[in-house]
Amino acid sequence: RMFLYSLNPALTQGLILLFTIFFLKGKSSALAPANGYLMASVGVILIFLLIFLKDKIIRKAKIQKSVPLLKKLVSFGLPVMFTLVGGRVIKYIDLLFLTYFLDVRIVGIYSIAVSSAMLFLFFGKAIGEVLLPLSSELQARNKEQMLVKGLQLMQKYSFLIILPLILGLFSFPELLINLLFGEKYLSAAVPLQILLIGIIFLLMAQFNNSVINGLGRPKQITKITFLAATINIIFNLILIPLIGGVGAAIATLLSYLSMALFSIFYIRKELDYQFKSRQWLKISFSAVIFLSITFSFTFLFDFNLWFKAILSFFLALLF
Repeated sequence: RMFLYSLNPALTQGLILLFTIFFLKGKSSALAPANGYLMASVGVILIFLLIFLKDKIIRKAKIQKSVPLLKKLVSFGLPVMFTLVGGRVIKYIDLLFLTYFLDVRIVGIYSIAVSSAMLFLFFGKAIGEVLLPLSSELQARNKEQMLVKGLQLMQKYSFLIILPLILGLFSFPELLINLLFGEKYLSAAVPLQILLIGIIFLLMAQFNNSVINGLGRPKQITKITFLAATINIIFNLILIPLIGGVGAAIATLLSYLSMALFSIFYIRKELDYQFKSRQWLKISFSAVIFLSITFSFTFLFDFNLWFKAILSFFLALLF
C-alpha cells in the first residue's frame, strides 16, 4: 500500500488549504488556519480509517493479544517520538536563546530566515515518504543491494533538481524576503544564506534517516538527532552572544551537517553503502560554477535584480 502511504502528506496539505480558505470567509478569520488544521486532521483520519476498514485482509484478520508484538511497537514508537522531540529542539532552541540573549526584533528577523529556508523541506519529506516503506520492503525481500543503488540514485537526481533552486535563492535572498516580508526585513538575508547551506545537509540526513527507519532502527535516528541537538545547543550558547542571528544560523548549520555525517556513517555500517565522493565532487563543482555565474552578474551588471536573477539562473543551468 505504498501509494496510499505516500498520498497522506499531499492529502493533508490539500485539505488544510481548502478548509483554511473556507474558514477565511467567516467572521473569525484569525482562527481560520487553526480551524483548517483541525478539520484537515479529522478529515484525513476519517478517510484513511474508511480505507483501513474496507480492506479485505484487515476485515478477515482476528484481533489477538500479543505481548511480544506490543513490546515491538513500543520499542519502535518511543524512539520515533523522542526523535521528533529532538528535531523540535534543533528547530526552535535557537529562537529561545535569541530571545534570552538579544531583543525581540532580532528574533523576528531570524524567524523570517528560518521559515524561508524551511520551504525546501517538503522535498525531503516527500522523498522520505517513499524511501521508508520501500527500504522496509526491500530488506524483507533480502534485496539490500537494490536498496543501496536506489538510495544513491535518488540522492543524486534529487539534489540535481533541488540544488539549483537552493543556490538560486542563496544568490538572491533579498528577492524572496522582499517579496514575502518587505524591505525592512532584508537583514535576514545572511542568516537565510547560511541556513540554506544547512538545508542541503538536512535533506541528505532526511533521505538517510528514512532508510534507517525502514530498516527498523529508529533508536539510531534518536541518537543522531540528540547528538545534533547537543551540538546545536553548545554552539548557540557560544555564538549567539557574539554574532547574534548569524551565530544561531551557523549553529543550526553545524547540527544539520552532523546529522548528515552520522547518518552516512551508520548506513555504511549497516549496509554495503559506498559514499560516491567523485559524484558529489562533480555536483559540488557544478554548484561552484553556478554561484560564480550568479555572483558575477550581481557585481558586474547594473540591471534590475529580478532580471539579473532570472538571466543568471538560466545561464548557470547550462553549465
